Amino acid sequence: MDFEQLFDFACIFAQAGNPHIRHLMYEQFAAHAGDDNDIGATQLIDLDGIDGFRFVAARLGEAARVDPDFWDSAHLLRHLKERMPNVITDVEIAALGATDPSVQRYLDVVASTEAGRQQASQQRQNMAYQAYAQLKEQLLAQQSSLSVRSHLGLSRWYHSFDTPMSVWPDGRYMHSAYSIAGYSAT
Repeated sequence: MDFEQLFDFACIFAQAGNPHIRHLMYEQFAAHAGDDNDIGATQLIDLDGIDGFRFVAARLGEAARVDPDFWDSAHLLRHLKERMPNVITDVEIAALGATDPSVQRYLDVVASTEAGRQQASQQRQNMAYQAYAQLKEQLLAQQSSLSVRSHLGLSRWYHSFDTPMSVWPDGRYMHSAYSIAGYSAT
């Protein structure tokens, strides 16, 4: 079931004046805001503008308080500004944060996420112009402090690639991990 589409339909009914649907939209968003999703957020912003955004940001800010790994991009802020281009300013958005700690927490998370994206983008741009020898040296220096396999819980998957290769009937090599997945070279 496509919940985003259900929120789209509900928004149409709520905009037509159905108070029960409006209430259900807010209730459903609040119930699921901490489930690593923001389904219904854009519809609430479409429905009630800055008030809808305040509600969404407060609920997501509460989710951020509970979950230290919570993150969100600025897509909801952009959506609000696109819907109300001559009305909403950065000053008004900052004022929302000043009046509600949960909204401020959400705005801080968004700012942190966007800053991290900018930093990563800058690092990728800087790496694009480095010589191979320089990149290799940096990666080897970082390798000792970075254990992707254990950090991501991929050690079992990684070890499957430590096994020897098999050969397909046409002579191409096949990694034995494919054999584990049910493919066969013979």
